[in-house]
Amino acid sequence: MASTLLGKLMNSALEDISSEYDALPGAKALVDLKVAGRIRILGTPAEEGGGGKVKLIEARAFTPREDIAAAFMIHPIS
Repeated sequence: MASTLLGKLMNSALEDISSEYDALPGAKALVDLKVAGRIRILGTPAEEGGGGKVKLIEARAFTPREDIAAAFMIHPIS
Protein backbone atom coordinates (compact mmCIF):
# COMPACT_ATOMS: atom_id res chain seq x y z
CA MET A 1 0.00 0.00 0.00
CA ALA A 2 2.75 2.47 0.91
CA SER A 3 4.61 1.86 -2.33
CA THR A 4 1.41 2.47 -4.32
CA LEU A 5 0.79 5.75 -2.50
CA LEU A 6 4.41 6.81 -2.96
CA GLY A 7 4.22 6.02 -6.67
CA LYS A 8 1.02 8.05 -7.02
CA LEU A 9 2.58 11.03 -5.21
CA MET A 10 5.70 10.88 -7.37
CA ASN A 11 3.56 10.66 -10.52
CA SER A 12 1.58 13.75 -9.45
CA ALA A 13 4.78 15.70 -8.81
CA LEU A 14 6.14 14.71 -12.24
CA GLU A 15 2.92 15.87 -13.92
CA ASP A 16 3.08 19.25 -12.14
CA ILE A 17 6.69 19.85 -13.11
CA SER A 18 6.10 18.68 -16.69
CA SER A 19 3.22 21.11 -17.20
CA GLU A 20 5.25 24.05 -15.95
CA TYR A 21 8.29 23.23 -18.07
CA ASP A 22 6.19 22.53 -21.16
CA ALA A 23 4.88 26.12 -21.01
CA LEU A 24 8.36 27.69 -21.09
CA PRO A 25 9.05 27.42 -24.86
CA GLY A 26 5.68 29.03 -25.59
CA ALA A 27 6.39 31.88 -23.20
CA LYS A 28 9.84 32.38 -24.74
CA ALA A 29 8.30 32.45 -28.24
CA LEU A 30 5.86 35.18 -27.17
CA VAL A 31 8.78 37.28 -25.91
CA ASP A 32 11.13 36.57 -28.83
CA LEU A 33 8.47 37.27 -31.46
CA LYS A 34 7.12 40.27 -29.53
CA VAL A 35 3.62 38.81 -29.57
CA ALA A 36 1.13 40.08 -27.02
CA GLY A 37 -0.40 37.26 -25.04
CA ARG A 38 -0.19 35.10 -21.98
CA ILE A 39 0.09 31.46 -21.07
CA ARG A 40 -2.01 29.99 -18.30
CA ILE A 41 -1.30 26.65 -16.66
CA LEU A 42 -4.40 24.99 -15.26
CA GLY A 43 -4.29 21.90 -13.09
CA THR A 44 -7.12 19.49 -13.82
CA PRO A 45 -9.04 18.35 -10.74
CA ALA A 46 -10.39 14.81 -10.50
CA GLU A 47 -8.91 13.75 -13.83
CA GLU A 48 -7.99 10.23 -12.76
CA GLY A 49 -11.67 9.48 -12.23
CA GLY A 50 -12.77 11.44 -15.29
CA GLY A 51 -14.63 14.68 -15.68
CA GLY A 52 -11.87 17.07 -14.67
CA LYS A 53 -12.03 19.06 -17.90
CA VAL A 54 -15.81 19.35 -17.51
CA LYS A 55 -15.30 20.87 -14.06
CA LEU A 56 -12.91 23.45 -15.53
CA ILE A 57 -15.41 24.34 -18.25
CA GLU A 58 -18.23 24.64 -15.70
CA ALA A 59 -15.99 26.91 -13.59
CA ARG A 60 -15.55 29.10 -16.71
CA ALA A 61 -11.78 28.52 -16.88
CA PHE A 62 -11.98 28.78 -20.68
CA THR A 63 -14.08 31.97 -20.78
CA PRO A 64 -14.14 34.17 -22.74
CA ARG A 65 -13.41 31.76 -25.58
CA GLU A 66 -12.27 34.60 -27.84
CA ASP A 67 -9.18 35.02 -25.63
CA ILE A 68 -8.01 31.43 -26.19
CA ALA A 69 -6.00 30.52 -29.28
CA ALA A 70 -4.96 27.02 -28.16
CA ALA A 71 -5.34 24.55 -25.31
CA PHE A 72 -3.09 21.57 -24.64
CA MET A 73 -3.48 18.55 -22.40
CA ILE A 74 -0.29 17.07 -20.99
CA HIS A 75 0.03 13.72 -19.20
CA PRO A 76 3.69 12.67 -19.14
CA ILE A 77 3.12 9.07 -18.08
CA SER A 78 0.77 7.91 -20.84
